[in-house]
Amino acid sequence: LLPGNASAAHDVRAVVQTAPSTPWAVTTKLALDSLNGEFMNGGLMVRESSTGKFETLCIISAAGVLSARIVRYDSLTAFNANVLIFSWYAHGEVYFRIEDNGTNLLYSVSRSGAKFTQALSVSRTAFMAGGPNQVGLYANSHASNLQCDLTVDWFRRTL
Repeated sequence: LLPGNASAAHDVRAVVQTAPSTPWAVTTKLALDSLNGEFMNGGLMVRESSTGKFETLCIISAAGVLSARIVRYDSLTAFNANVLIFSWYAHGEVYFRIEDNGTNLLYSVSRSGAKFTQALSVSRTAFMAGGPNQVGLYANSHASNLQCDLTVDWFRRTL
């Protein structure tokens, strides 16, 4: 369980570890709970430790609708941009995967954990000049003043 801080602004809570040498992929089975607030989000992240920049593959609550997004942040408290918004998410647990093949970051989603659909491929240095050197999980209650909880069944390296 990774709780997001009840906050009136972005206040990302994260657990990260050093990313393996490329190529690598990490996969997780997770769910986002306590979706009573607007823009609560959580999921997988890749981070460049020298700048603090990170990209996420997340579940988000917006206008009462759950969806998946790929989002960029300049720091744990500064949103940058939505890279991709897609209405893929269904209630319950989901499977997310981020792969770094040495050239691109590949973001993939699955409802079953057996068959993954690639949502986006982007240069690993498009946002993070040196590319990500950390990978992990995060939760962000974002401007809701309510706590969200990221429930993670498992997180593992799959490549």
